[in-house]
Amino acid sequence: MSGRTMSPWAMVPPGIMIVAVTYGLSRYAFGLFIPIIRQDLNLSLAVMGTIASASYAGYLIATLVATVASGRIGPRLPVILGGLSATIGMTMIALSESLMGLAVGVFVAGMSPGLAYPPLSDAITRLIAAPRRNLTYAVINSGTSFGVLISGPLALFFGADWRLSCLVFA
Repeated sequence: MSGRTMSPWAMVPPGIMIVAVTYGLSRYAFGLFIPIIRQDLNLSLAVMGTIASASYAGYLIATLVATVASGRIGPRLPVILGGLSATIGMTMIALSESLMGLAVGVFVAGMSPGLAYPPLSDAITRLIAAPRRNLTYAVINSGTSFGVLISGPLALFFGADWRLSCLVFA
């Protein structure tokens, strides 16, 4: 530990937000739109499943990269890159005109929690005193639920306009 500590409540709001965006909106909300995207782009179930799995591939690769990067350069930059990955990926999904564009957007969006969460955990370990770490982790992890809670009603509101939903999420 660096010797420097901070109040958990200084880290909790931004932590909840990055988890809500990267997990809830960028990674998990895509599943809400699979039936609409599949119909709109006339894709088979197998193709849609392959595209959806790109999110997991992105997550796995980014988790490995961010874990190493956070140890070498600190957690701030990887967390920021996680947020950028969410924004860029969701924008790519919204603007995709081809199967490959959609797949790349899903991959990039899927990278976002892998880039953000391991360094966020590293920051908690470095900056939050041991007696308060578990509570900090628990509260920050609730961000996924907030992201999903936001994405569900928005998906219903926008209906079949999945592109606009993705732009709003971005």
